[in-house]
Amino acid sequence: MEQDAPRQVPYDVDIEQALLGAILVDNYSLERVSNSLKAEHFYDPLHQRLYDAIERMWAKGHVVTPLTLKSLMEQDAGLAEVGGQAYLISLARAAPALPNVKDYARILVDLAMRRELIRIGYEEVAAGSGTQVALVRVGRTAFQPEREGGPVSVGVGGATGGHGSGIGLGIGINLSGPPPEQVTTELGVMIRDRASGETLWEGRANFSVRAGSPLAQTQLGSAKMAEALFLTFPGNDGETVEIR
Repeated sequence: MEQDAPRQVPYDVDIEQALLGAILVDNYSLERVSNSLKAEHFYDPLHQRLYDAIERMWAKGHVVTPLTLKSLMEQDAGLAEVGGQAYLISLARAAPALPNVKDYARILVDLAMRRELIRIGYEEVAAGSGTQVALVRVGRTAFQPEREGGPVSVGVGGATGGHGSGIGLGIGINLSGPPPEQVTTELGVMIRDRASGETLWEGRANFSVRAGSPLAQTQLGSAKMAEALFLTFPGNDGETVEIR
């Protein structure tokens, strides 16, 4: 496997393999994680390429199996090194009988965030021993957007001419129903000095989606916002990132 990073970098190749295997067995599993999980969340470069290829194939309406995936990645030296199609078959065969792919995705996103924090200078320490403390808060609220314009509109018009005069009344009724309910998810992160309690950095991110969207779930929404919030960390202190 292609693993060159130091051992202290957090990753879980077993989870990566279990998730890829679950998707090969049941392609619809991809739809349950694709909103929050991206190829870069995988640690192993080969797994990054496999997940990216699976997403592209599924987006085109192709069934993804070890055979079809191998055909797409015929020239991938990393896949050939670990056995090619045999490796893909082993992923599918080793997939858990009842995989919780959402939990797998959450773990991989969390590990990717931790690797990013280490990359920019933070390191994991035993609880209570760090010089800085990160306070995280997540909020979720639902609201009903207002309709643009009223449900009923009335128009009056008149005209005069050599052959008589007239007046007209028009009534328009909007039958589209009320706008769908929206859910706003907000993530706030504050980094404080443990000894003094002084706030060293604070950032916020928020976005709104329809209540029925998978991203309305706090678990998936938080992962999406955390990725955006730390993309240009530290950025500007107190900055709010709006995700669209």
